Amino acid sequence: MFEKRCYLCGGKLADGKCIDCGLDNTRNEKMTYRLNQSSSSRMAKERSHIESTWGKHDRSGEGQKSADNTNAPRAAKHKSSTDRINPPVSLGKKAGTQQNGNVLKAAGMILVLVVMVSGIVFNMKKQYDESLPADYGNVTLVEDEDPYQFAERELLAEGEDYRVTLDPGEYRVGVHLPEGNYQVILDDGSGTVSVDDYENSIYLWQGIGPDEEYDELKEWIDVRLYQGAMVEISGNLRVEFMTENGRTDCMEEQTKNPLTEQVVLKKGTELTAGKDFPAGVYDIGSGGEWTNIRYEVPLYTDYEDEEMNFLSRSRFVSADEIDSVYRNTVLPGGTKICSLDADARLIPSEVIETEDYDAYYDEYR
Repeated sequence: MFEKRCYLCGGKLADGKCIDCGLDNTRNEKMTYRLNQSSSSRMAKERSHIESTWGKHDRSGEGQKSADNTNAPRAAKHKSSTDRINPPVSLGKKAGTQQNGNVLKAAGMILVLVVMVSGIVFNMKKQYDESLPADYGNVTLVEDEDPYQFAERELLAEGEDYRVTLDPGEYRVGVHLPEGNYQVILDDGSGTVSVDDYENSIYLWQGIGPDEEYDELKEWIDVRLYQGAMVEISGNLRVEFMTENGRTDCMEEQTKNPLTEQVVLKKGTELTAGKDFPAGVYDIGSGGEWTNIRYEVPLYTDYEDEEMNFLSRSRFVSADEIDSVYRNTVLPGGTKICSLDADARLIPSEVIETEDYDAYYDEYR
């Protein structure tokens, strides 16, 4: 009798296991010798195995499934055990390899496109940067510049001590306060102080109040006011202007306001200066409640856009507050004015600059 050998590698067996490759040959014997099984039972199991193995790869329809099921046992007889097991695995690897190859090709094409686009963008940026001036980006902030650099002259050091407390309103240097270098000191409330000096190109704006978080100052120093400059105080604010070199000798002779009668502005009713009431200089006062007062001053220009031919402004006044009055509002003939939220009053100002009210707005024309 021949000595049994491993059916895989031909090595010697010890208790049914190969001493060379370790394969259990007793398992093969159990698979080879199926005792007490009929041929019909074996065919049914083979059919079941083929359907479970190949059915997952066939989705062609019911007619095709019936044909496959009918021929499956016959085909199985002509296939080895290796053929029945390996084809699905082999087909899966082939499909996976092909799919992986397609993914790699697509990724490669995308990478090439990204590189090409990046190169184009880089070249465009380089050309744009080269077209810019050499000092591009070296911008000096406005707040770092000297606001008095265009002044035609320096203020004289000699002068008189001068103090004045002002409420919200508009004030002309040389009429309401003398030329000089001022300290602006908070008296009460909070708001803003601005300076417009067209002749010397000086334009200043500063929040005055107790709240440092909002860049408000309690004391604003080195505020140079030249003859003819306009100072405006806005908000619920009262401030003191103090200087040691006030040019009181250069102040114009104050002119008393020729107007004496107040004008009532009824809520929602528009009035025209020179028609419904005398043109002139007024303090806008509250009638007892908060209100927004709007007015339009004709500039007698000839722009196609009709709105540009008027100077539109709004003033807010409230009751029992510092801002219950806005002083020195010049209303030339043709000015339309209306109180939007409540009744208000026009109170003749104490001092005026001139009775040529239109000239007050020459710088806007």
